[in-house]
Amino acid sequence: MCGLADQCTARIEDGLERETPGPGTDPLVRDRVNGGDTKIGFRDPHADLFKEFPGGSSAYRLSRLDSASWHDPASNRMLDQQGPLEGRVVDPDICGELRWDAVSCRRETDGLIAKSPDRRRRLACHVGDDLLERHTRSLASLGRSGGMGYRRADGLGVHHVRVSHPFRFGVQAVGAPSRVSWAEQARRVSDAGFAVLMTADHLDDGCLPPLAPLVAAAEAAPGLRVGTLVLNNDFRHPSLLAREAATIDLLTDGRFELGVGAGHAWTEYQRNGLVFDPAGTRVDRLAESVRILRRLLDGETVTFGGEHYRTEGETCYPKPVQARVPILVGGGGRRVLGIAARLADSVGFTGLGALRETNPNFARVSGFPPDVVDAQVDWVREQASQRAEMPELQALVQAVVITDRPRDRAEKMTSAGPFSTLSPEELLLTPYVMIGTVDGLIDKLHAARERWGFSHYTVRTNALDDFAPVVDALAGQ
Repeated sequence: MCGLADQCTARIEDGLERETPGPGTDPLVRDRVNGGDTKIGFRDPHADLFKEFPGGSSAYRLSRLDSASWHDPASNRMLDQQGPLEGRVVDPDICGELRWDAVSCRRETDGLIAKSPDRRRRLACHVGDDLLERHTRSLASLGRSGGMGYRRADGLGVHHVRVSHPFRFGVQAVGAPSRVSWAEQARRVSDAGFAVLMTADHLDDGCLPPLAPLVAAAEAAPGLRVGTLVLNNDFRHPSLLAREAATIDLLTDGRFELGVGAGHAWTEYQRNGLVFDPAGTRVDRLAESVRILRRLLDGETVTFGGEHYRTEGETCYPKPVQARVPILVGGGGRRVLGIAARLADSVGFTGLGALRETNPNFARVSGFPPDVVDAQVDWVREQASQRAEMPELQALVQAVVITDRPRDRAEKMTSAGPFSTLSPEELLLTPYVMIGTVDGLIDKLHAARERWGFSHYTVRTNALDDFAPVVDALAGQ
């Protein structure tokens, strides 16, 4: 296999074998069709852009096959898909071995999927006569994985193959009456298997300011990541926020994730005499802010002349512990999602529209219907198509209901209240509401990842206990 042997053989797009030298050498190969040199690699899923394998650490192989079979990267043998499959995967990231097996294969709309015995791990995907095979990665060495694929370049059609990020889960916690209570809440989140505790940013009673509590939460739960979901960009200049973010990352030993949004709660602006600009202006400011934040947190000296922000030779102190502090950009509008797709590490989906003028405590659930989710995710993929890795897709879950009668509960929830604009079917399918048994929700999250790519879910604290069994079953898969 590439990077782990003196030579490797790959079959790429035209079906011809090409050889590439081993580790530490330029992975150029001889193209036997046109006599030119071509690099081993894969196609970006949404652009005719060729990505070469990183020298010495390839984690992908493309093959052209005439039958539904699987390639065992350890033995370099093809295995028939009938019956149990077994293989040994050598992980180049940790220089160790991980074992997998699959007791069955099943047909899906996008091809033949091999599942691990617990039916929760996707091992490979076979589409038509093209195979993308991804090596299993250790969760301990890689907290999240890329979601890449390729586009056929032979003019016979386009096939998208996506390798999903592993599941991870968070809790949005907004308040506590005391330091002891806040610390206990953080430990509960960690003990239940959630990966990250996130704070909100609203000027409401009962909602703690978002930044200071994160250090206390990280101190109380040493294995827990902390972050914001999401900060109102209008409340903080990006140069000042970068310093706050870097300080929190320092004080939490590199466990901070920065989430920002354009701001939407017009009543908060109104109560405090702040100008609530049109959405276009607020989103323009957000785009400039994210660019400045990224550069400052990456250690650059930033001179920036934008319409809304100007910096001259600005740097960030202290330096973050993480080489790259993750940035999430969240929102429900097309432009915000596009900014997130192009610039952020994670794209935060809420499914929510503007606050209702008749009741500002509720936002419109205009993004909940599955066909709207389809359109938004397709837009994000298009906007992210030139990136080396697809960003993680995160969904903020608005309600969790554990019941063995999900249809009845969905009918009741859509008969009145904030979900009354939806049909029961839409409420059951949307990624922003979880209704059903634990097993049913596990299946739902698998289906949502296959359809949309959502791998990161955040629930409210009132759903922590109900959702914990789902987290226990899926986290890291």
